[in-house]
Amino acid sequence: MQNKVILRKLEKYNNVSEDIEEKYEFYLLDLEIKKILFKYLEILEDSLKAQLVKNIGNDFLDENIFREKFLEKRKKFNSEKIEELQKRYKKIDENIFFMELTFWELVRYFKDLKNEFKEQIIGFYWFRKFSIFESWFFSIRYLRNLVCHWENIFNRNFWEKPLWKKLSKIFNLKTNDFILYIAILEIFWKILKIDNEFLFEKLKKVFNKQKNLPVWGQISKIEIEAWQVFIQQLYSSFIKKSNLNYKK
Repeated sequence: MQNKVILRKLEKYNNVSEDIEEKYEFYLLDLEIKKILFKYLEILEDSLKAQLVKNIGNDFLDENIFREKFLEKRKKFNSEKIEELQKRYKKIDENIFFMELTFWELVRYFKDLKNEFKEQIIGFYWFRKFSIFESWFFSIRYLRNLVCHWENIFNRNFWEKPLWKKLSKIFNLKTNDFILYIAILEIFWKILKIDNEFLFEKLKKVFNKQKNLPVWGQISKIEIEAWQVFIQQLYSSFIKKSNLNYKK
């Protein structure tokens, strides 16, 4: 039974190779990629939850904080969520509520807020435009679902396209959306100041271990030093262009 499950998983790599052993190598490579990504995605999810707790506080159910066109759906969702949580918790505050939201529910909650309640949250991440922040988090939510459900990442065409044409122009990302996702995670990682090692550098190490695998897209063509300069430039542009005067 277990062998059948593995064979089904290997079918996802039919467009990469016909050799069963190579497919298995791709499968193992995908596992390594997902393990690395999961750490980044989990911390980013927790950071957004923390910002909502800090900036929304005990007003998390207040109807006045939500945009009018989403209000009815939001009231229905909040009511159902509270009812669900009451089965497990005696008291439900903002910490419990936001902690129990899935990544999708979390991003949807943020999107439903009025702009004035979004401002301090996006300011923490040095964003100026709600549309870009929401697009990036929706894309990260999509990537997170793929990782958590152990879907293949290696040879996937990503249907969720994050906003930012500048990135596409710089690295010609029409054929490799994954690099765009890496860049977005790198920027968030640098903003959150978690550690000094680049995600791209960790992924390069994984690819370098797989000597027998063909080069995947542009990963091996981009030098780590060039990538570090690129991310630093993007990060600096966030700091310079931020007009929210928000201090961490």
